Amino acid sequence: MICSLSDALKIVFPFQNKSMQAVIFKQIGTPPGNSVVLTETMVSYLKNVCIKTLVLAENDIVGLAPNILAAFHNAHCFNTIVLSGNRFSMISGSNYGLFFALLNQLTNLEIFDFSYNPVKYNKIQYLKIPYVCRTNHFQPLEEKKLIQEFQTPRHVKRKSDHGNQCIESKLKSDIQDRPHKTFALPNKLHTLRMSYYLSVDGYNNQRLTLKNVSNLRHLDFSYFQMNVFKGITFDGQMNLEHLDVSGIDSKLLLETPFFNSITSISTLIMRDANLGQIFRDSDLVSNIVSTVNKFDISGNSIWYMNEFTFSNSKKLKHLILSNNILLKIPLAVTHIDTLEILDKADSILIDELTLFKTLDKWATAQCKLKDKNTSGEEKRQELGPLLFQVRIPLIPLQTFSDEIVGTGILTNHEQLSLFKYYSGVEKSATSVCGFCLKPRRQKIEDWTMEKSKKRSYIANW
Repeated sequence: MICSLSDALKIVFPFQNKSMQAVIFKQIGTPPGNSVVLTETMVSYLKNVCIKTLVLAENDIVGLAPNILAAFHNAHCFNTIVLSGNRFSMISGSNYGLFFALLNQLTNLEIFDFSYNPVKYNKIQYLKIPYVCRTNHFQPLEEKKLIQEFQTPRHVKRKSDHGNQCIESKLKSDIQDRPHKTFALPNKLHTLRMSYYLSVDGYNNQRLTLKNVSNLRHLDFSYFQMNVFKGITFDGQMNLEHLDVSGIDSKLLLETPFFNSITSISTLIMRDANLGQIFRDSDLVSNIVSTVNKFDISGNSIWYMNEFTFSNSKKLKHLILSNNILLKIPLAVTHIDTLEILDKADSILIDELTLFKTLDKWATAQCKLKDKNTSGEEKRQELGPLLFQVRIPLIPLQTFSDEIVGTGILTNHEQLSLFKYYSGVEKSATSVCGFCLKPRRQKIEDWTMEKSKKRSYIANW
């Protein structure tokens, strides 16, 4: 019977001097209140096996013993390492140095996941890679394929650990003024994830620089205690395709050199990043979105956007604005010529007719910019799938007849089907010609933007 991680690691004894595709040890039984420090003895058999994928997750690992790096003969074999869901902290000076020293030995490492440390989460989200999430083939480096559907853990609870009561004061005294640190990442590393890594205060003066970053394509620091590495910078040009810095105060990123080396991002995720104030200064945002194709800024309490916020955007097709407090579609958004999807804008206080008219004006402007006539057919071509964001069946019949039909944006078939729906000839439970029937409105009490006590409604796209 395997009762501990130490016992589990002995299983690989018969495979010494051989190759293995994967070694997966997740949630190996550890008595409550206990912790695991990986020692040279514990990994003695593991060191002699050539392993491609190593997963030591949710095992209460708190650190590395000083001699852990000795005689690690097959470090070059590792392609993927997952250490998520443990109790490993950078608060110890020895852990800090050994951690990056170990990374430096992993010359062929391509994927490294060190998330959900050092406290326990009820739900842990893993990278969608072979052997970890029951998938047989590695998916392309796209957010929707590499990462499982995101669900924020409902709450965090501390793992019991003797001496927790005094840990914060000890850390502050030990590392408050730690000097500038520079660490080199493995040359082949293309995916680095340190999501939901928490720590205490006391690192505010620390500066961290990462080297060998040219091969990084997927970087996830979401909900990382970013004030730990307030001065994080990258040495050299980066070629990132996906960057997630959700949950980190945007001022720490936009007002420091963080984005200076990042010039090729296709997907940028900045959820819960306190962008509400930042958007009043268009320069701070416009300079980082020139190459972005998908931009997620949901949950930022955004109530205003400078008209020129997206003035440098040349490729933005997918904008996610949900869970903000916008009173209408911002003018800055209507200036995005390449926009195809305005996703889940449940933050916009707007009715269907106003939304339709806004899109009509936008399409008219696009036609003029391209020297096209402003006929309904041409405007429909410009709108594309954006038109189906309007829930036209929710508009009253008389308003539909007076305000919508005359624009010529709807096809004859769509107009006929909608008239049949209004008259009761045809009924549908979900949509009419692709136009959703479900009411988008969600009641919000005590709206903070209004002095009156009237109920307001938030559009829920």
